[in-house]
Amino acid sequence: MYPCGIVPLADTPPWPDYGAYSQITPLARGGMGELWLARQRGHGGLERRVVLKRALPGHAADPEFQDMFLREARIAASLDHPNVARVYDSGVTPQGRSFLAMEYVHGADLRTLLRSHGGRPLPLHHALTVGAGLAAGLDYVHARNDLDGRHLGLVHRDVSPGNILLSYDGAIKLTDFGVARADAESLATRSGAVKGKLAYMAPEQARGEELDPRADLYALGVILFEMTIGHRPFGRTKDVALLYRLLEEDAPRAGTLRPDLPPALAELIDRLLARDKDRRFDRAAEVRDALEHLCAAQGWVLSGPRLGRYVEERCGRRELPEPIPIASEGLDKVQSVVTRGPRAASRRPVWLGLAAAGLVLLGGFAWTTTRPAPASA
Repeated sequence: MYPCGIVPLADTPPWPDYGAYSQITPLARGGMGELWLARQRGHGGLERRVVLKRALPGHAADPEFQDMFLREARIAASLDHPNVARVYDSGVTPQGRSFLAMEYVHGADLRTLLRSHGGRPLPLHHALTVGAGLAAGLDYVHARNDLDGRHLGLVHRDVSPGNILLSYDGAIKLTDFGVARADAESLATRSGAVKGKLAYMAPEQARGEELDPRADLYALGVILFEMTIGHRPFGRTKDVALLYRLLEEDAPRAGTLRPDLPPALAELIDRLLARDKDRRFDRAAEVRDALEHLCAAQGWVLSGPRLGRYVEERCGRRELPEPIPIASEGLDKVQSVVTRGPRAASRRPVWLGLAAAGLVLLGGFAWTTTRPAPASA
């Protein structure tokens, strides 16, 4: 599948075969990178299909972007969990451009599945299967240590439907660690920078505060809300209005919007969406356990294979999937600068619109809208 914000590459010549990679053909392009489908060869005739991610030429020479690209390689390559998409390799093309070799997930992303419902909620047992798998992957990411046993302190910071891959075989994979943060390394973005998708961003993330795993749990709450209610907590509110509501208003209560939700599920979603992070769960494992207990109490079965068949039924099965429309309002990757960074003036100055809207309580904001290329297709 093509992740959110990706469009097909037209009339683009393939890379020449080199090293372990052959049949390198264009797959898709986003605002910052390209995705290519390839065959990776190993000794003894071993082969597998992989996705190669490469920065666009305009970003390839940007030191900050290169740091983000290499950060994704370091972080994702250290992760090995059924609910996290793997990064197998990294390298440099003959033209001198860095690339990542990543797991190819044959299926669709959650954004595509949600779009196929046209604003209607997913069946609850499928929604909770996705939620439990995502919670399991997040718990692994948050608890991960490096090879020397030091806690990495990972926070994904961009948990959103376009970065959740659903295979036809029933796998649920979290991907795209390009803006993830690890406390064990000097990997934070420049001071004051806030990166992620605004519609799934925790209030403290929008304010540019120090983040912990509870920011990812807020995003998980938005996704559970969207899967079970049919839309995001603040709907299709745009830009400045969305930011204001995110910072100043509580999310609507799920049980009020859908009275037939099991009370335990409505309470779980409300707790994840609390503006005060101290009211949320402390660990994603608690969310996973609560979802599993809820399903057992309701007599539902969390089944990956059944979810995979449902994805195929709703989205269709294709060897090379078709693109989905480019991300709409509130879904774009946003970079907001709460404290003016040294390079803020080089970005598109949307903060003028914020000032005009009267958001003086936040001071100056500067954000850009880009179309990211998630880590796996």
